[in-house]
Amino acid sequence: MLAILLTLATAGVLWIIAKSIIGKQEEKEISETLLKRTSMLSIKIDRALYERYQNIILHARLLVDQNVLGEPEALGRHLDALKQFHEGYAWIGYAGRDGKVLAASDGLLEGEDVSQRSWYIEAIKANYVSDPHRALMLENKLYVDGPEPMRFLDIATPVVVSSKEIVGVLGAHIDWRWIKSMTERMPRRERSDFMIVASNKAVLLGPSDLQDNELPASMARTLEQAEAGYWVARWPDGNTYLTGFSRSGGYRNYPGLNWFILERQRIELAYAPIYELLGQLMLWSLVVAALFALAGWITARRITKPLLVISGVAENIEHGDTRAKIPSMRTYREVAVLASALSRLIAQLTQREAELEHQATHSVLTQLPNRTLAKALLEQAILLARQGNNPLAVMAVGFEGYRRINSTLGNLVGDALVLEISKRLQAASAHATLCHLGEDEFLLIVHDHDALLMETTTISSAITDACTQPFVADGTPYYLRPSMGISHYPKDGTDAGTLLGNSEIALHEAQTHGGRHIEFYEARMNSLVLQRIDLERELRAALRGGQLELHYQPLVSLSDDRLAGVEALIRWRHPERGYTSPAQFIPVAEATGLILPIGDWVLHEACRQAALWRKAGFPSFVVAVNVSSRQFGEGNILERVSSALSQHGLPAQCLKMEITESMLMQDVERAILTMQDLIRMGVHIAIDDFGTGYSSLSYLGKFPINELKIDQSFVRNLLQDADNAAIVRAIISLAQSLKLGVIAEGVETAAQVDFLKHAGCNIMQGYYFSRPLDPGAMTELLHARQGGDGQVS
Repeated sequence: MLAILLTLATAGVLWIIAKSIIGKQEEKEISETLLKRTSMLSIKIDRALYERYQNIILHARLLVDQNVLGEPEALGRHLDALKQFHEGYAWIGYAGRDGKVLAASDGLLEGEDVSQRSWYIEAIKANYVSDPHRALMLENKLYVDGPEPMRFLDIATPVVVSSKEIVGVLGAHIDWRWIKSMTERMPRRERSDFMIVASNKAVLLGPSDLQDNELPASMARTLEQAEAGYWVARWPDGNTYLTGFSRSGGYRNYPGLNWFILERQRIELAYAPIYELLGQLMLWSLVVAALFALAGWITARRITKPLLVISGVAENIEHGDTRAKIPSMRTYREVAVLASALSRLIAQLTQREAELEHQATHSVLTQLPNRTLAKALLEQAILLARQGNNPLAVMAVGFEGYRRINSTLGNLVGDALVLEISKRLQAASAHATLCHLGEDEFLLIVHDHDALLMETTTISSAITDACTQPFVADGTPYYLRPSMGISHYPKDGTDAGTLLGNSEIALHEAQTHGGRHIEFYEARMNSLVLQRIDLERELRAALRGGQLELHYQPLVSLSDDRLAGVEALIRWRHPERGYTSPAQFIPVAEATGLILPIGDWVLHEACRQAALWRKAGFPSFVVAVNVSSRQFGEGNILERVSSALSQHGLPAQCLKMEITESMLMQDVERAILTMQDLIRMGVHIAIDDFGTGYSSLSYLGKFPINELKIDQSFVRNLLQDADNAAIVRAIISLAQSLKLGVIAEGVETAAQVDFLKHAGCNIMQGYYFSRPLDPGAMTELLHARQGGDGQVS
């Protein structure tokens, strides 16, 4: 009996020791983890609102400096660009001294009187930020997705001219759904709730039963007593929650709104790991107690001493000494088992804490440092560079084609590609710090090197070479082309945010030129980004508003003086600037993806006009259409061409697709298959700008094509440059040997015509014969050549 009592007492002691070691420590860590996440969300929201607050203040000064306050259209373009470039704005407007809105993003509320709005009344005196509220006048003009009413947070500032006179207010409504989306993107515990509580203790964001209601008085008092903390209490829904909170204190010159950020989790879910570990410990305690029962009361006395050691370690851990360890005890098997079990559990807790820290600072997919850690590493690198008076480079890397593949084929293929990209980048940048910012965007920090420019050039070349081979996912090859943007410390910035932002601006500039392009940051790029945004917006309006036109340049056959065809050339008739050069807007269309709808419009319009000429009785001829690399690489070019031909009733043999040789070399095997399908359909194919790319003769023999077009750069100087003349003869001879047609473009003089004709080229186009003509003028030319009276409209 005494032995049994001693055994039960021992099991109880072990349970108490385990609970003191595990319970309180785990409770504290779980609660502090909850508190840390609320602090992270508070900082994230404050920094995001600081950026919008700073944007409005800086743009108020910028509008004065650029003297556009009296030009509503220019002012509206500035506000549209600001709204499009920065996430979160629902509306931005400028109101004059009389309270009338002179200009606003998307033209909303222009002419309205806002002089009685609180944001205008307060901002006419000083900078102003408000809690979220309804704005029915604006809400009625915006599309509301879902039953939830829209709410807005106001940021406004007085606009002061050089004479210190306040001439108006620049104000913005921040879409509350943007703030809400930040909370939804935050990592959270299982079935936990994030809440935002105003300074008056009203719930701005939270569960439906609490939304727009005040917190219980006891909880409100807890919030007032500290800047951050946690508590366990019963909420109005009858459940008990572990709740962590942090007070929003603003950021830099942004004063903040004194919000409280809360995260709560049902107590049984929050402390589930504790219950599980304590259950394991109870099981071990019973096992050890059973073993002790076999030894009896004599062994119990001998075990007392090692148990006291374990208890002492437990007390040390309870008092905050997490480095304390239970020593290895081999004298008694039972004690050794207990010590080993408790040591494993303590190690599990330590490992779990390390894993949580790793997840917060590293990409889940690639395990590389994420954007948060990248900024910290960059700040550290800047500090070292400043101390040693050394340069520093930041390289942002993105991949053309990834987002199309990811959106088309899904995240499984996209994630596999990102993993392969990260492996190749690590191999190509052994002397740099590699970070994964998200999706296909990576960052390299290059430092501690005497020849920094040489090092960045070496890494850039290595990355380009590493990405030449196709990326394989699920057995399928994909071609991705890297672009790089580079900024330097201290020339392009002296803090992590500026350097990182400038490298991403340079990357954006590089991506407008297509893949395998590198750009070094320049101050002018900031204004170029705004200009490109304006041009993109205007180009979208042009596509919708019928501002795009096709002009047609004749192709003349000298052997029989007939019209061999026409080439369709796009033109943009801007309502203010007149005709805008394709060289100015086509690169923007390529970079933004607008080239796809523009290319479809060109294809359909050319087929429509060619079909009208056929119906008018003109002899059949081929209309040539230029194809962009993105159109050709999208994978559904066959369906697009077939749709255009069938919709307008044009035979396939009346359509020619002009494709550049550099475009074909991006994926030769796939290009050959696509061209074979087009040829079988009956469509003609010509290689455009031949001689300017990098195709090999071995591939040229495999391409299923009908014609080669000699680039105008060779034709222009063939009479003055013997090398150009030799190249032209060689191209004509090559085409004849491959039994291909050959066309010379850019012909402008009779001497050029004579040279090309004697060299064996009989089909030409250029200003010598005709400039590109609009459809009406082209129809008149057809009449003149035919002598007929068909009408084409």
